[in-house]
Amino acid sequence: MTGFSARPLIPGHWEYLSMDEAMDLVRLYSGSGEDAAGERDYDFRSIRALPVPCLKDSLLIEIEAFVTPAARTGLMNVLFTPMGFALLTGNSNALHRLTPIRLLDTPAQALSFITLFCNAVHGDEGRFQTIHALDELQFRDDAVPSAEIESAILQGLTVSRSDTDDGWAAAGTVLYGDALFRTKFTLPLQGTLEMDDDEPVAEKLPIRRERWHRQFRLPPDDDSAGERP
Repeated sequence: MTGFSARPLIPGHWEYLSMDEAMDLVRLYSGSGEDAAGERDYDFRSIRALPVPCLKDSLLIEIEAFVTPAARTGLMNVLFTPMGFALLTGNSNALHRLTPIRLLDTPAQALSFITLFCNAVHGDEGRFQTIHALDELQFRDDAVPSAEIESAILQGLTVSRSDTDDGWAAAGTVLYGDALFRTKFTLPLQGTLEMDDDEPVAEKLPIRRERWHRQFRLPPDDDSAGERP
């Protein structure tokens, strides 16, 4: 069960689960009384897992399935935590409810939370995808990224202690829709993540865009260039 059709929700050292391990997770999730898809029209293909440093004793699970209503393969994400299961649907409430187990003591934990939050939450134009490498921008075959785009991505996602409180300040490159930004964040230890400033880097990028069906992320295909989710 190692064949996935797209990159994971966030970068990291993902562990690909065997069929037995995967089905144990599926049964455990089903036994929680939650309907993972809101419908029965899909079948699991592959499952992988990633420890989440910013949440105590938690795993991020990514499940690839064939979504019949969309006639496409899609990916959905679930957090397994000491507080129970949290299905990521693009709404921030699931992550806000996990504040009691949030860990933000180190720069690595702060980076983990910002990356998870931005990629798990999306608006009308898609998720607020933190970009860590140039190949995460899925350019059309004839497109060439500009020097400004390459420079913005090379700056990466960085964190430092906030000047105003005991939380964190961060800056990173974010893709929203077909536009790329350098974004500044503040992350209080007890508060919510805030995007303080967006500096446009590029707009109307010639990229293939992912779409959504409920909580399923549908990887880009050749027909998805320039389309809204």
